[in-house]
Amino acid sequence: SINLVTYVLYRKNKIRPRFRLLLDGLVLVFLGGTSLLSSTGNSVFQLFVLGAYFFLYGVSNIRDGFLFEEEIGKNHLKRRIRISLPIVLAALIPARTLAKINKFMQENADEREDIHLGMVKSGKTAELEIFVHTAETSLFSAIGHVDICYQGRVISYGNYDPSSETLFGMVGDGVLYFCDRDKYIDLCKRESQKTLFGYGIDLTPEMEKAVQKKLAELKQLTIPWEPSADKIMTGDGKEDYTYAYKIRHETDGELYKFIKSKFKSYFVLSTNCVLLADT
Repeated sequence: SINLVTYVLYRKNKIRPRFRLLLDGLVLVFLGGTSLLSSTGNSVFQLFVLGAYFFLYGVSNIRDGFLFEEEIGKNHLKRRIRISLPIVLAALIPARTLAKINKFMQENADEREDIHLGMVKSGKTAELEIFVHTAETSLFSAIGHVDICYQGRVISYGNYDPSSETLFGMVGDGVLYFCDRDKYIDLCKRESQKTLFGYGIDLTPEMEKAVQKKLAELKQLTIPWEPSADKIMTGDGKEDYTYAYKIRHETDGELYKFIKSKFKSYFVLSTNCVLLADT
């Protein structure tokens, strides 16, 4: 269960509140286990378990709604309330979008090359950019990754220390880095044939101050980190430098590890790049 793994990480890093994660995780594991162990012919019991799940899911959403309303009261710059897809489905949206674009380009290969797939404000430069990564090379590459870019520097968060990876690479030390925008884009295209979808956001002066304040707060939770110069074995059997090492030396990168906060440990399904960008 995602909630149980997140609870273990929060407890390890002494993050509170965390009891809600334990409660939700235990309830979901109980309902899931009960459903699997019950007789396949007992449809009444199966429907009871399904009804209990949806009831508890609704109660959980109402509870989270009250907590979310409290957060909005603390910070009126937070995004508006929206209902999101399940994590597994949302993570695959970038890959699906890439497939649609590739299909469109193939079907219109004979048309002029300067096809516009987006809209921008004329004569306006975005103060903040959001980069969404995806690729068709593997399942892990297809799962979307999110960066933000501010004042020409990309800000990214992830599990970039191979020596700390556990749970099949889904958990590890949380690493935050800042690097040059153009060099970073070149590295992404060269490293894993990624496609980046870029979205510009127009910020008011008040919003810019809030972004600068949040970045300063994040840095206060970290210490500088220098990635190892040792080469590792890649998936194709070759030796190469780690991705973090390339960020440091090929993109003018500055890397940091969190010493406290929920971002100290990275988990691909909860404390991930999207959660950091959303702060």
